[in-house]
Amino acid sequence: MKLSQQTLNELVSSNFQYASVLDRFGIAFYEHPENTLQQVCNQKGLQINPILKSLELTQNIGNEEVKSLSKISAKMLVEYLRKAHALFMKDRLPYLNRLVQHLDFKTNPIAKDLQILVPLFAEDFINHIHEEEDTLFAYILQLNTVNHADCRWGDLYQMVEKYAIAHFADDHETHDDEMKGIRDITRGYILPDHAGLLWQVVYAELQVFEKELQFHAHVENHILFPKALVLEKLVKEKIARLSLLN
Repeated sequence: MKLSQQTLNELVSSNFQYASVLDRFGIAFYEHPENTLQQVCNQKGLQINPILKSLELTQNIGNEEVKSLSKISAKMLVEYLRKAHALFMKDRLPYLNRLVQHLDFKTNPIAKDLQILVPLFAEDFINHIHEEEDTLFAYILQLNTVNHADCRWGDLYQMVEKYAIAHFADDHETHDDEMKGIRDITRGYILPDHAGLLWQVVYAELQVFEKELQFHAHVENHILFPKALVLEKLVKEKIARLSLLN
C-alpha cells in the first residue's frame, strides 16, 4: 500500500521514526491515528510530496559519517557539532517533550515520572550545551586562530594557562551518560504491559536520542579532542618560540 493511503497509525507502526518526520510538518500522529496521510494533508492544507520524500529518506546514522568527520579540521568539526546542538535544542528535545506530555499517566504512573524528568533533563542538557560552546568550542576556535596568525606571546600564554583540552576531556567523560535517570525509570526502555503505539514511539525515540547522544559524545571524545590537542600543542610550541625572542 502507498504511504499516502496508510493511516498514521499504520505508518508509524511500520517505522517509529516516521513519527518525528510527521511532527516536523506539524502532524501529531496520535491526534489523527485512523486518518490516512493524504486525508490529514488535505485537512491541514499540506503538500504531501515533501512529506513522502522525507519519509523515504529516513535513515540512521552510519559509520561513513564517522569516517568523513575524522578527515575535517577542528574548526569545521566545531561548526558541525554546533549544528548538531541546534538540532537537539530546536527539534529533538521539543519533540520528545511533546510526545511525553501526551502519555496517559492514569493508565501508567511512569508517564508522570517521564513528564517531570524529560523536561528537567532537557533543561540540564541545554545548559551543558551552552557551557560547552562558550568554553570548549570558543577555546578551540581561539587555538585555531592564533595558530594561523600572529599574536602577542603574553596573550597566548594567558589563554593556554586559563584553559586546557585535557581538563575539558576529563570533565566531558563525567557527563557522557546524561540519560541514565530516564533509562533507570523505564527499566532500560522495557515497555509497560499493553503499551499502545504512543508508548512504543516514546520509548523508541528515547532510545534513538540516546544513540544520537552517544554518537555525539564519540565524535567529541575521539575526533574533536585529539584534533584540539594537536592545535594546543602547536600553540604551546609557538609560545615557547616567541618567549625566546622576548
